Amino acid sequence: MIPYSLLWNERAHLATPNDALTARIALLVVCAGSILSPFNLAAINVAIPAMAADLQADASLVSWMPTIFLMSNVALMLPFGKLADNFGRKRVYVSGLLLNAIASSCAALASSIEWVLVFRFIQGGASAM
Repeated sequence: MIPYSLLWNERAHLATPNDALTARIALLVVCAGSILSPFNLAAINVAIPAMAADLQADASLVSWMPTIFLMSNVALMLPFGKLADNFGRKRVYVSGLLLNAIASSCAALASSIEWVLVFRFIQGGASAM
């Protein structure tokens, strides 16, 4: 027999204004984070011609920019899901947001197409988190 306290928490239905604010902030952060992956993919497609000209890159390397993001995202989604199960969803999610911000900043400051591709791979992995 399962104890009643495990089935129902009497305090679960009581919400304070602070709990409601925390829930709204959490929802806002999760929604903003879920926009990052499609935005990163769409933004790079718009910027490819200008980046190719600035970095003096050939078409074969430039075509890897959206592809490498998707490859790392798809390849690392399940391993990061397992890490989230082991270490906590919030910790992995926040780490992914932080890593995505760092990789985006580094990609913006990269001086060669090869470094942009490295940071795009990291961005894809961070988006999988």
